Amino acid sequence: MNKWERIILPKNNTLLYLLTILITVIAIFTLYKSNKYVLEKQIRKEFSYTSQKKAEEVKQWYESEKFAVSFFQQTTFFARGLKAYLKNPNDVKLKKQIIERLAASNKNEKYENIILTDSLGNVVLSLKNLSIRQTDSLITRGIQASIFNEKIHFQQLYDKGQATYILFFIVPIGLPNGKPFATLIFSIDPRKELFDIVTKWPILDSTTHVHLISFENNKYIILNQYPQETIESFSVNTPTAEALALRSNGNVIIGKDISGKKIAILSFPIENTEWILLVKADYENLFAPIADRRRIFFWSALAIIITISILFRLIQISQERYFYKQLLHNEQVWNNQLKEYRTILYSIGDGVITTDRNGRITMMNAVAEQLTGSVSYTHLT
Repeated sequence: MNKWERIILPKNNTLLYLLTILITVIAIFTLYKSNKYVLEKQIRKEFSYTSQKKAEEVKQWYESEKFAVSFFQQTTFFARGLKAYLKNPNDVKLKKQIIERLAASNKNEKYENIILTDSLGNVVLSLKNLSIRQTDSLITRGIQASIFNEKIHFQQLYDKGQATYILFFIVPIGLPNGKPFATLIFSIDPRKELFDIVTKWPILDSTTHVHLISFENNKYIILNQYPQETIESFSVNTPTAEALALRSNGNVIIGKDISGKKIAILSFPIENTEWILLVKADYENLFAPIADRRRIFFWSALAIIITISILFRLIQISQERYFYKQLLHNEQVWNNQLKEYRTILYSIGDGVITTDRNGRITMMNAVAEQLTGSVSYTHLT
């Protein structure tokens, strides 16, 4: 008897086989669901963490730029020079000194321009574009807000000529214990530095798009565009994943974007600004590890089912052989016993006749044949 013959299957082994397969499938499916939940939670956490770090980078850039321009707000000597120039704009020497000072602060060409205005928003001096005489009405309102609050005012304005938003830091200039009498406006093209910070590493994969969003006139304005992107703004009430994510700060949203593509998306407000960082990634790419894990579990389950099927079949074949051997053995034992009985039956001196349950003669010995005058079939054979 081999090891397979020791395993006794019930008569209805098909039911046992199906039950074993069912339990195996349920166990694997439960394990997969548990593993999927943990993996999806980990991916969401990593997505959220990376996006939050990106939002902090943008905040640090903003704080750094604001701190850099605040130097002019704190320099009393420079403020006195500006006040003197406002009183006498024909002072060529003083104008040259002011321009040299402003140019020194812009050696790395960080600022598109630096403009000096009076408290009414009239342009007094421009570092680059000398033809500017009046600021935009929105900038004028920013100047008024900066002087009234005596704080650095941040504003953005769309430049149609450059087809991008230009950022402005409006710095109120005043003497100690006095009201501001002028402003310095530092204009920055975000494409030179800020948008690189937004789009560079760390990002999760090549499908990840990071946008700076601003809210204006009941619309979300996309400040930075990726190649082949044509949508520049969308309504607050748009039934898309973008609008939903902007209303659910910090929560990963799964849905379809404006173009109808399935994405994972979330948003983080940038502290001390009106910006919102919107991070979205292709759903299939972001959650690809789950799909890979699903394939692993599928093929593992298939392999286990095939293995179980083979084992059941091997046990069946082995047991069938065992049963056939037992049947053959029992038949041989029966034939041997039958031969012994015949030998004994034909050896005794009395007449012996055997019948079945219906009384039909099955066998008689030689003495019985002589007494009855009949011949036994078994004797003839």
